[in-house]
Amino acid sequence: GHSLLATRLVARIRTTFGVELGVRTLFETPTVAGLAHQVSGAGAARTALVPAQRPDTIPLSFAQARLWFLHRLEGPSPTYNMPLILRLTGHVDVAALEMALADVVARHESLRTVFPEIDGVPQQRVLPAREARPQLTVTPVDASELDTALATAARHTFDLETDIPLWAQLLRVSAQEHALVLVVHHIASDGWSMAPLARDLSTAFQARCAGQEPGWAELPVQYADYTLWQRDVLGDVEDPDSEISAQVEYWKQTLAATTYANAASTPTPTRTCPSNTWWRPSTRYARWRISRSSRSCSPGRTRTTQSWNSPGCRRTWCRSAPVPHVWTCSSAWSKREPRTA
Repeated sequence: GHSLLATRLVARIRTTFGVELGVRTLFETPTVAGLAHQVSGAGAARTALVPAQRPDTIPLSFAQARLWFLHRLEGPSPTYNMPLILRLTGHVDVAALEMALADVVARHESLRTVFPEIDGVPQQRVLPAREARPQLTVTPVDASELDTALATAARHTFDLETDIPLWAQLLRVSAQEHALVLVVHHIASDGWSMAPLARDLSTAFQARCAGQEPGWAELPVQYADYTLWQRDVLGDVEDPDSEISAQVEYWKQTLAATTYANAASTPTPTRTCPSNTWWRPSTRYARWRISRSSRSCSPGRTRTTQSWNSPGCRRTWCRSAPVPHVWTCSSAWSKREPRTA
């Protein structure tokens, strides 16, 4: 496995047994018997993540703060874009697709959060759903120019103070062939979030094609709840007794004791990239078949109507590079989760 799976396992142990284990413990004791022994002697679990009372000013999480700083340092740029490209085959109900996008943005607060700076301090401002409906731009494009149009769309830039971190464009190749480009800024998403995004969009699109609202359950927590929980658990860096203060002190001592003599004498390998192509967003490239039935618009690869999780829809993954600065994956949908790039 890898560290993200290890983190999920540690979280499951915390929820199930009510104890706190570190990821290091898992790697040092990678057996069931060893972990059972560690659980028996572990301390109580930290405070659970639950919906929080929202203050007037919601701070940024530490991850958001890093990306906000880089955004202010560099200015609006596509460096931290995460494009998701969906190839749509069949008639596309543009109105239903636009409503589905609005449904997804309403469901996920992180997709309708802007980051204004007040008195030099950035904060999260969650916009009401009615003020954050994404505008779906429909652009005709010749098939020979599709790759160029996709590359241009993937380089959309956000102003994080005023723009929601989701942008959408529908490229119309013909009446039966389209490419939907979703660009999400990394401040609101990561590689693991792209599958739920595509899944929720599929659910909402099918519902809207049938003239209904998506019937999903309300999310148990939102990202702003996580931010407040994180700040509460880690504390203030200025407080010497806080968890984050102890972590900062640990890394100060660790880095101070590190010798860079060998590193300085060893040449660092570099990767040669074409000009302006050093950024490589993780782009999901998928195919949807739009059902001719008026009752559903379900993605699939067969002539019969398939649901998103139907065993008959199989997904195959491959890496290709139709343009030099975008990683793409060509896929047909199935039950399995997509791999992160």
